[in-house]
Amino acid sequence: MNADKLKAQIAQLPEQEQEAIAQIALINLKNRSRLESLARPTIWPKLDWIFPVVFSVGLLGFRTNLSDFLPFIVTFLLFWIHTESSMIHRRIDAIYELMKTAQTKNNRGE
Repeated sequence: MNADKLKAQIAQLPEQEQEAIAQIALINLKNRSRLESLARPTIWPKLDWIFPVVFSVGLLGFRTNLSDFLPFIVTFLLFWIHTESSMIHRRIDAIYELMKTAQTKNNRGE
């Protein structure tokens, strides 16, 4: 019922204001779509252990002392941990924004 009233009110507005409202709605829709795609689980975490394993096998394939590669191993692990945590935090932020948007809409009664 509220949607019909809102449509009637928008139809009474001048064309420029209708376009502005449509632009705002489009921006909100694109933003929500972007957040949903960020929050959606991906296949990357399932494939994530392949890279450290391949890297380790590659290093162990060399017939040298493992301590020679220690700086590379530590750097690689730090980079890998940073990448993992940033991916997790991006998903958490997207889910939080979606929840905040849903809560705001519920509070306004939309």
